[in-house]
Amino acid sequence: MAVTETESVLTERRVEKVFNRCLLRNEETSRTGKEAFFAIVVMADDITFNVIFHPERIEEHREEIIAMLNELPGAFKTSSGWSLLNARNDKYGRRWTGIHQRIKQLFQLGIAIGRVRTTTPREMCPMPIGRTPYYAIVDDV
Repeated sequence: MAVTETESVLTERRVEKVFNRCLLRNEETSRTGKEAFFAIVVMADDITFNVIFHPERIEEHREEIIAMLNELPGAFKTSSGWSLLNARNDKYGRRWTGIHQRIKQLFQLGIAIGRVRTTTPREMCPMPIGRTPYYAIVDDV
């Protein structure tokens, strides 16, 4: 998807749209046997909840997902990552969302393409009150 000069790369609407396009649909699971089903999906194993994406659609949106991840602050590109709460602003300090679900969706898309990992140990989940998961963008996207 091409981006115009006046259009922001990272928006709530764009993340939601890509996320929903990439999800595995119910009708796609009913047409395959159990073994085939597990062979064709991409799991985004997140510490908060898991989602299942269709591999071809994830691949179709790979560059767009990378472009959106590149709009996040540089602290996400460190080995320790940064709090999910800090992802509500882009690298320019502009708030692109106030909806945590959109942030999680962006990170799950990143996990699915191998460009994001959680840095919060699974044994810390569920998260204590006041704590949020940390995510790191990897491979210098």
